[in-house]
Amino acid sequence: MIYNAKKSIEIAVGIFMVLSLFIFALFSAKISGVNNIYSKKSYYDVYVEFDNIGNLKLKSKVSISGVCIGRVKDIYLDKNFFYAKVCLSIEKDVNNIPDDTKASILTSGLLGDNYIDLNLGFSSEYLKHNDSIPIENTDSAIIFERLIYSFIKR
Repeated sequence: MIYNAKKSIEIAVGIFMVLSLFIFALFSAKISGVNNIYSKKSYYDVYVEFDNIGNLKLKSKVSISGVCIGRVKDIYLDKNFFYAKVCLSIEKDVNNIPDDTKASILTSGLLGDNYIDLNLGFSSEYLKHNDSIPIENTDSAIIFERLIYSFIKR
């Protein structure tokens, strides 16, 4: 009788551990975006130039009017002009973004993640694959450390 009770507890703990690992794996896959790998949507790339990208990360969202239309695909330094160049991967069905659109790096909430918001322009020409949004049409990230330093400096 003691042997059966001990075995039942061991089985219950084993089932609990397996379920916990399964839930942890699902949660990890959801956060990492692995489920988006098999997405049937197609995308096109648009490059954006910024003075400073702050804490922008790969896979950060790209939005228009708060609606996610893509993700940050790549970030690198333009070695000729020393500004950040960001490659956006935008859903192909959003193919009518004017080429005079303005890009801004915003923050989700007070201490949230950075993301790129596109403010649509009025041009009759649209962004196509491998087009660029020049640095004149971008607003860089607000760096809170610099903001605080400017108040202290005064």
